[in-house]
Amino acid sequence: RVIRIDGNAKEIVMSETARARQEARRRRDDEAREKRVERQREERVVRQYRKRQKATSGPTTLGELSGLEGLRSKMLASERNERRAARRKARDRRR
Repeated sequence: RVIRIDGNAKEIVMSETARARQEARRRRDDEAREKRVERQREERVVRQYRKRQKATSGPTTLGELSGLEGLRSKMLASERNERRAARRKARDRRR
């Protein structure tokens, strides 16, 4: 903010607090702009990924989910063991 202008002495006196506030506001605006640009970039990447995933395959199955593959194999092994135990039990009853 300009406090005094002296045209003859070619002197301009400005408020330092106004300049500091303006600089702080400029920094905040720059940071907000950077955050906004980064958020937009991330959203664009996510949209592209979802679009690609949707185009390449249908609904996700248990076999495709890497985090659930181990669980699926354990479930299948458990079911297999239960069937074997049931067959053994039925066979033992017949004897």
